[in-house]
Amino acid sequence: MRRAAFFILTLLIALSCEERIELALPSENTGLVVVEGVLTNERKNHLVRLSLPYAEPGGEAKPATGASVVIFEDTTAFPLTEYPAGSGNYYTPVGRAVAGKKYTLFIRYEGKDYRAEDSPVPVQPLPALQYRSSDEGYALIFNKSGDDPYYIEYDISWKNTAACSGACDGRVVF
Repeated sequence: MRRAAFFILTLLIALSCEERIELALPSENTGLVVVEGVLTNERKNHLVRLSLPYAEPGGEAKPATGASVVIFEDTTAFPLTEYPAGSGNYYTPVGRAVAGKKYTLFIRYEGKDYRAEDSPVPVQPLPALQYRSSDEGYALIFNKSGDDPYYIEYDISWKNTAACSGACDGRVVF
């Protein structure tokens, strides 16, 4: 019985070995551009990042520089500026996206045109933060509100209070 168990164990160990296989993945120049960007309702310069597809898996993204990038809000054009030059980072003028308006992204890069459009949907307003006293100081009270799930991120600081000693800020994600 011991011999059979030893034989089965040895066989299982031998069969469970892994062999590394190197497969050459062909790299193809598609001439396309990778576009990353989000317009929000925050009043700020929004970023649109342009890069080229990776030549190899896990490679570094090379910036797509020298493109002409414009965002249209309905019929009003907002040209984006590459900053710093050669980075592939294109910034809008200070502004915010408004629900109900149509936004069109237009990119001209190396003789090719790219276009995308979308329209933000209205969101439900968030209630003010509520808190209560606790033995440790204060505790935030989260009251679920609205019909759809949402993501809230609060940056909190109590640097200007008597309770501050050491690091006096934090982030809460709900």
